[in-house]
Order: sequence, then C-alpha cells, then structure tokens
Amino acid sequence: MRLLAILIAVGLLTACNNDNAQPFALQSGIANKSQLTEAESTQAWETLMGACQNLAKMKSDLSDWTLVATSLSRTERDYGWSRAFEISFRIADQPDGNLLSRAAGHVCTFTVGGGDQPGYFAVKNDCARICGASGGALVPVPDMVFLDDPQSHGYRARRDADAQDFARRIKAAKPPAFGNDHQAQRQLAYLYSNESYDKEDRIRGCAWGMYIVGLSSFAGSSDRSNLDYECGGLTAHERDAASREAESIAARVSK
Repeated sequence: MRLLAILIAVGLLTACNNDNAQPFALQSGIANKSQLTEAESTQAWETLMGACQNLAKMKSDLSDWTLVATSLSRTERDYGWSRAFEISFRIADQPDGNLLSRAAGHVCTFTVGGGDQPGYFAVKNDCARICGASGGALVPVPDMVFLDDPQSHGYRARRDADAQDFARRIKAAKPPAFGNDHQAQRQLAYLYSNESYDKEDRIRGCAWGMYIVGLSSFAGSSDRSNLDYECGGLTAHERDAASREAESIAARVSK
C-alpha cells in the first residue's frame, strides 16, 4: 500500500508541475484478466499512465481498459522477460486532439513487462505515437521491473520451466525431423526461432528454415514466408553460420 501511495503521489506531483496535464484518478474499473493481484494490476496501469502522460491527459476519450497475461514472443524473450502483459483500451469514435484522431474507434494494446529491459511497446504505430514512440519500439520504464523482477524466485522458476519445456520439445522433434518428416522440421525451425533465449538457437532456427526452403522437396509458399521471419534480425555473419548449419542438416537427413 505504501508503494502504491507513493506512485499515486508522484503521478499527481508530475501533473501539477505541467500546466497542460490534469491529475488522474486510479482506474478502478480496469478489467483484470491476468494472474496479477488487483493491487499489482492497478500499479501496472498507473505506471503506464505515468510513463505516457498523454494517456493521462486524454483519459476521457479512452475506455474499456483491460489487462491480460499474454504468451511470450521472440521480441519479449530478447528483452529478458519471462512473462508479459497487455493493457488495452478503446479510443472514442470522435476523440479530441490530433494524437488520437488517426486511431479513432480503434482498440490500442500496449505490451508491458519487466525482466532485463523493463518497459512497454505498442505494435500499431498509430497507438505508439500517442506516447511519442514508434510501432514495435520498446520504451524503457525501469519502474515496470516489478512485473517480472529478474531477482525474484518466480522469474527464475519461470525461466527454468521454459528451458525444460523447450528442451523436451526439441528432443521429441529431432528424430522425425532428421527422418525427413516435414512437419517435424517446421516444428524445429519454429521452436529454435521463437521459444529460446539463446541467440545460437536463433541461428539453428534459420538453418532449419534454409534447409526446408532450399534443400527439402516438401517446401511450400508458407515455408518461404516463414524463412523471412526465422532469419530476420540475424547479422550477415550469423546468416552465413546458418547456411553452413543447413548444409550440415542436409547431410544428416534421411532421404
């Protein structure tokens, strides 16, 4: 309660020091569909509002606030998150101000998390620009670390559980993949590219994608589309390493 009171006081003080900002009240009506407590969900909302003062200024045009837990994406793993949450709201059909006009009537979703790089991002550019950000770009907010504190037991337990599950699924997919099972090969490419915190695994995912598209007789249009994602974000050096790994995979796959 003391921490929550401090956060509220800081938000009010910031608003008072800005002639254009108005103090905002606690969002008691937020629909909490996450595993966070009500106090934590309120703290998450308050921290986002404090980090993006435009949301506080324009709150009368925002409604249907919802907080949900979401599965981790590759991007969020890159931030060192072990869990992620989404705060969503609907913008009025005819909002005041230019910042909201381009997203009028839309639902905006901000993904928030702690981990090694606490902060938030919005994929939709028209939503991100409300806070002066670009779509998909992380806005660092150190105070969001409480959502996923790397020093906590829960964080370590989640990372360990993820690692064990990842290893189990890789182990199950490898034999049929090397036995020339197309779906198992696709599964390995997906797992290595999306569900590991290790950059070396990203190279392995790209390698399996390269093998499927370039050396497998089963490749389809979706595989070529997947390859762009599986190898996305890798440097030229890492892509070269993936290419060599793809050749090694080809030598081991049963024909």
